[in-house]
Amino acid sequence: MEKDIKSRAAKSVVWSFAEKLSVQGIGFIISLILARLLVPEDYGVIAILHIFISVATVFIDGGFSNALIQNQKRTEKDFSTAFYTNIGVACFCYLILFFVAPYLADFFLQPLLKDVMRIYGISLIISSFALVQKSRFYINYNFRIIAYISFIAIVLGGIVAIFMAYKGLGVWSLVWYHIIVELIRTVSLWLLSRWKPSLCFSRQSFYTIFGFGSKLLVANMINIIAANLPTFMIGRLFNATNLGLFNRGQSLAYFIPLNFSNVLTQACYPVFCEVQNDGQRLRFFFVKYVRISFVIISPVMTILAVLASPLVSFVLTDKWLPCVPFIQILAIGYMFDPVMRLNANVINVTGHSEYTLYSEIFKKTILLFILMTTCWLGLIGMAIGLALYSLVDLLAVSIYVKKVVGVNFINEMVMLVPQILYCAITGIIVSFCSNLFSTPIIQLVVGTLTGVFTYALLMLIFSRSLIAVSYTHLRAHET
Repeated sequence: MEKDIKSRAAKSVVWSFAEKLSVQGIGFIISLILARLLVPEDYGVIAILHIFISVATVFIDGGFSNALIQNQKRTEKDFSTAFYTNIGVACFCYLILFFVAPYLADFFLQPLLKDVMRIYGISLIISSFALVQKSRFYINYNFRIIAYISFIAIVLGGIVAIFMAYKGLGVWSLVWYHIIVELIRTVSLWLLSRWKPSLCFSRQSFYTIFGFGSKLLVANMINIIAANLPTFMIGRLFNATNLGLFNRGQSLAYFIPLNFSNVLTQACYPVFCEVQNDGQRLRFFFVKYVRISFVIISPVMTILAVLASPLVSFVLTDKWLPCVPFIQILAIGYMFDPVMRLNANVINVTGHSEYTLYSEIFKKTILLFILMTTCWLGLIGMAIGLALYSLVDLLAVSIYVKKVVGVNFINEMVMLVPQILYCAITGIIVSFCSNLFSTPIIQLVVGTLTGVFTYALLMLIFSRSLIAVSYTHLRAHET
């Protein structure tokens, strides 16, 4: 039985990763195509809308999905109660968005936002019909079905959106893209799920599920509000075009570290769990993974920062060139994201959830202070503020990592100094070599090859021992 559970769990991790990779990868490609056909203002309107849609989405789920997955004694009443609650809250949220849409449109000085919000908001009701079905697939470790559904939904929705954008429908192509994706997901989950809700609603089930889910709801709500705070401030203080440029630059800068961090977390978590009771081994693997992750991510983000201009010009066209400074600044800041995730990971493994809570409170307070300070310095100032916040993010978590494995922020920075110096040298050489040419595609090819060769050469000359030792220990652990 235990072996079967481990096997199913391992497969679920693979399919979970496949889902994220397919959705993120295909979605990213579709977004690039759409960006060539649309204008920054279109993305700015959607970015403003996503603030409220994201908050509503968290509120609709209410932590119920995780509560159902976690509760081993769940009953049919629990599933049905969660189902009707999700739909009821979704309808309530949609009504609020419907009636406040005109006021939000006036607040952000975007008249189109009213109609866009009222149509886009329908997706909240659509998706609420399948939240329980999706949870049941997770409970049964059936991540493969979810991966298939997500892939098909993204592809079909993307095809429709690209066609609409090509026909000149502007922001509405993004609206219907999301609606179609959610509709396909919901219908598919209903057709493939063997479960259908019964006509019952239990107050006891509601209080039980909500008792667990409410804590997650509060935590998720804090995180989602904090994540959307820059968008809210830019949308209010500037205009939709500037917001669209900023968000596009931010998404391009964050795409690589986000997905790398997800893969890294899934790979490292089982290792940390295995050695969680051995402080010395836990410290050893933590340090090794921190160094290896930064060895991989730092040159990639450096090359991205240096080659941002030809990349944007070639992939998105020249109309998006104003977002280049945001990519360059944020790429440098976001290279520390995988290291921060590893820090958070090692805290979670040791079971000190209170440390996570304390660090989150500290980080969000600092984030608010940074944004309130830098917003008056323009978009460049806000980008610099968010880049600095990446270091604050790492600092806040590392304070508690010191208590767990005895490694503090200074220790980690000292470990990373050699790679930072290699990246600085690599960046200078890449900039010089790429600027010898004027064609974007040639700049990209020459710059990338030069960057990879330079960084690899520096690593082989000065950090060969790090590569050899890391490889040896990781191989030994795997076997």
